[in-house]
Amino acid sequence: MNARGTWTLQRALFVIAMTALSLIGTRPAGADLPPLPEVIAGIQRQYDGMTDLRARFVQEISLNTMQRTDREEGTLYWKKPQRMLWDYDKPRVKKLIINHRQAWLYIPEDQAAYTQKTGALLKSQTAVRLFSGFSSLQEDFEIRFAQPSGKDREGNYLLLLTPKGRETGASDIVVTVDPERHLVIRCRFVDAYGNVTRLSLTQVQTDRRLPDRLFHFEPPPGVDVLPLP
Repeated sequence: MNARGTWTLQRALFVIAMTALSLIGTRPAGADLPPLPEVIAGIQRQYDGMTDLRARFVQEISLNTMQRTDREEGTLYWKKPQRMLWDYDKPRVKKLIINHRQAWLYIPEDQAAYTQKTGALLKSQTAVRLFSGFSSLQEDFEIRFAQPSGKDREGNYLLLLTPKGRETGASDIVVTVDPERHLVIRCRFVDAYGNVTRLSLTQVQTDRRLPDRLFHFEPPPGVDVLPLP
């Protein structure tokens, strides 16, 4: 059960981090597109200017060895600095809470809460460190438009991120960005085991004055607390 908790927490944290992987770029890829640095500058301004974010999410993981796709839904809450809550409501209720000190994965059905120091995650998980703003994407990724058109059928920007190292545990990462609001709305990546993760964000709202208590967790009585290294 400890091993399962470790995998689940790391998987969820990596998915979280992918929602912010469109903050840096290099060059234009199509005549009808603005220069990529200009696209990135708009995204950077949006990211730097907002204080918090709330959105509905759908997470799908296609498991390579088991030939099946697991789908989960819920609400994402994000607030500066370094606070996140992924509140899953389908098909299982669970919560992933991260603040500047501690990360918790709470699964009521299992009466278990897995915990890890946020500092340890920042040292060991490149994606989490990137999302937290402690390193530069330019140092870890080669970034370009995902295809010659640079856009999907809906007119959203498509960016392709190729990890320079292996810490992220993923191959190329495709990020979809709303060109009007400059917000990440979808991402897709493949991990080292060939599992494909897709994350979609809808009903995105920013600067909602989210209360700090959302990102605080106390294990309920009777819940097993299982520390992770």
